[in-house]
Amino acid sequence: MRCVLAVLMSLAVVLPPANVSAAQPALTEKGVLSVISANRDLAPVFAKHEAAMRAYAQSPKGKEAMEKAGDDPCTFAEEQRAVPGFADMEKVVRTHGFADGEAYCRQSFRVFATCAAIDAQRENPDWRKQMGTPQERTARAREEMERMLQEIDSNPKMTPQQKADIRKQLTETMRDVEANTSGALWKAIDAVSDEDMRVAAPHCTALEESVERIRPEKGAPP
Repeated sequence: MRCVLAVLMSLAVVLPPANVSAAQPALTEKGVLSVISANRDLAPVFAKHEAAMRAYAQSPKGKEAMEKAGDDPCTFAEEQRAVPGFADMEKVVRTHGFADGEAYCRQSFRVFATCAAIDAQRENPDWRKQMGTPQERTARAREEMERMLQEIDSNPKMTPQQKADIRKQLTETMRDVEANTSGALWKAIDAVSDEDMRVAAPHCTALEESVERIRPEKGAPP
């Protein structure tokens, strides 16, 4: 699901976990199309500033900004607004009807979450029930990790050091899972309505295509 956040990352540079309110106005086709058209026009601007934005995200100053960031990924700190390219990107989204980068960010996040929910619906009609609460998602992940650890411990072909290294990696992965199961994207997906999915469904392919050129480097901070 990291691709869902690609455009938001290009504008915000770094996105901490967020709280997403379930109380939202109805999603409209116009709103979905505005995000898609803005994404397309953002591509060359992002390409122009990509190196500077990546450098900032990986710098001590950028990492410090991420540490200090609040719960809302669409409320930008002053240091984020000063990143090269932010002002240019904000000019672009304004031409597509958004008041500022924050308004674009919120609408983008919602549209991407809606299309993620549509994908889940196609794969499993009972996805809402099976997705469960953040606590249930974490519990399932823990069960799977324990199963993997048992397989590793019982593998006679692995050395004790190899087992220790993999155990460490799985433990670190589990910390990420625990954070992500209650993070911004999950909360946004939880808030998606059936009507939102009906409105966005015809446009999800175009949405995905619109961000193909606005993807941060794989090594960039999540």
